Amino acid sequence: MTDEPEISITFRPAGSGLGKFFGTLEAAVIDIVWENSPVTIKRVLYFLNTDSDHEYAYTTVMTVMNRLVKKNILK
Repeated sequence: MTDEPEISITFRPAGSGLGKFFGTLEAAVIDIVWENSPVTIKRVLYFLNTDSDHEYAYTTVMTVMNRLVKKNILK
């Protein structure tokens, strides 16, 4: 038995792109990280808030990124 965390990703057949596997905000965060890596939470927040009509909080982005780390999507 290993200490590796289990990866749990939901499949959404109606979704497009990353939206098939991740929520809208998770997909947006992943896109930002891939395009601008390495980035900080503050930098991801900047990109999210400039490209969106929604004003995200720092703690929201931090939570999403921490969850992506737990899913072994981000390091």
